[in-house]
Amino acid sequence: IIGNVLPKYSHYLAASEGGIVEVKYVEAGARVKKGDKILKLSNTNLLMTLLNNEAQINRASNDLRTTRLQLEQNRLRLKQQRSEAEYNLDNYKREYDRDQVLYEQKLIAKREYENSKALFEYWTEKHKLTLESQQKDIQFREEQIQHLESSVKRMQENLDIVKQQLENLTIRAPLAGHLTSLDAEIGEAKNRGDNLGQIDDIEGFRVRAGIDEHYINRVELGK
Repeated sequence: IIGNVLPKYSHYLAASEGGIVEVKYVEAGARVKKGDKILKLSNTNLLMTLLNNEAQINRASNDLRTTRLQLEQNRLRLKQQRSEAEYNLDNYKREYDRDQVLYEQKLIAKREYENSKALFEYWTEKHKLTLESQQKDIQFREEQIQHLESSVKRMQENLDIVKQQLENLTIRAPLAGHLTSLDAEIGEAKNRGDNLGQIDDIEGFRVRAGIDEHYINRVELGK
């Protein structure tokens, strides 16, 4: 039986991303080590996508910093407003408590007492509305920050993908061996999935042979 001696393992190089062959680091027939550069493709569209994504991340990051700063400034402003509302409420409560006692003792007119009562009720309601308004305002701005943080995270993930795609334009040897073939020339366009060459592991060999079906039942593993 005649057979062919073949490398034990062969690995076909395929283009993960399409592009133009820009650099050939080695030629067919060379011995390569795992991780050695074999060739490099260029892809203008991927590069433009990278630049656009970086610009978008910078804008979104700036918006996020601005919104965070506005939130802190708003917290200080709201704290001041709350302090003023609480101060006025305390003052009018004291006046109302005093006028209530005086009115019960018939030392002040009913109109003066009712005016004091109305002011106290007004500031009580205003204080309540101030707290509710501030809570909604802070919640809205915190939701804005969460939305911006999520957007920046998604943009960063997309940017990482594009960076990996650009990295994949540099074809490297996945294993040490013999670069049996390299189908690429400078300036040649390659599409994603195109076969670029073959690396054979020459540390071990195997024999491929065709066995007539007459002998199939006599073939055993290891014999």
